Amino acid sequence: NVVPLMKRKEGDYEMEIGMLAERLRASRTKAGKEGEKRQSIRTRLLIIPLVSVILIFVAIVMVTSYNVEKSLTAEMRNTGDLMSKQIIERIEDNVTSLETVNQSINNDIRTVAKTVTSLPEEELSNDQLARIANDFQIPVLSYYSAEGAVIYSNLPDYIGFRPKEGTAFYDFLRSSEAELIEDVRKDEISNTYVKYGAIKNPDGTVVQVGVPGEQVINLTEQFGYQRLMTDLADTDELVYATFIDNNLQG
Repeated sequence: NVVPLMKRKEGDYEMEIGMLAERLRASRTKAGKEGEKRQSIRTRLLIIPLVSVILIFVAIVMVTSYNVEKSLTAEMRNTGDLMSKQIIERIEDNVTSLETVNQSINNDIRTVAKTVTSLPEEELSNDQLARIANDFQIPVLSYYSAEGAVIYSNLPDYIGFRPKEGTAFYDFLRSSEAELIEDVRKDEISNTYVKYGAIKNPDGTVVQVGVPGEQVINLTEQFGYQRLMTDLADTDELVYATFIDNNLQG
């Protein structure tokens, strides 16, 4: 039944060539698909681990940054709370010290004034007041009549002086108050800053004592709020500091 090669028809050759070409195309298609499949596997083997590593790294960085930020915030909050407590304690100490200083100055004024009021009237004189002022290192010591005029003083320029109407001392002379402690003010005669205090006798005469205002100002500033704010601002922990009172005034 084998057909001799020479007897095959021309169409038989064409059929065989077509079949071989079809087999070749099928083989190539199969090989291409297998190559693509192998390439896809290699890609997955490389890309998936790399992406996983990147995601893990990003997650670690985010968690670390969050923990660091949280730790720094907590540390700053704790430092702020500690500094606030220290500042409050220092303010309280300064207030106490300032009150002590003012009380000490006021007591010194009372002591000098009572020394003068304890003298018999016949011993009162300019020289006597000058000696007492020198002993207590007081710049101004005057004795006022019940009418409100200086009749004795350690400073001759003050003899005959009368306070101006509207001043605290003018009102005191005409009041029933027995004592007056003033803030530091500029003296009307010497034009220097003086802190005055006065004690009134039962007969209406008054002893006025003046202590150096500059000394009082220096002591007050030493324990004042401005000095405290300046000291706080000079520290490395703070950049700016201000004090606000109950009226929200800085």
